[in-house]
Amino acid sequence: MPPEDRSTEFGPSLFGRWLLEVLYERVLKGVPHQAGVTT
Repeated sequence: MPPEDRSTEFGPSLFGRWLLEVLYERVLKGVPHQAGVTT
């Protein structure tokens, strides 16, 4: 089951956006600036 199918279950891209924000914050706080900037 691709994540795209689950995207519809949650609803709009609101949940996906929130998840991306949380993950991005975690990466920024957990990984130095040198590591996860291009990603």
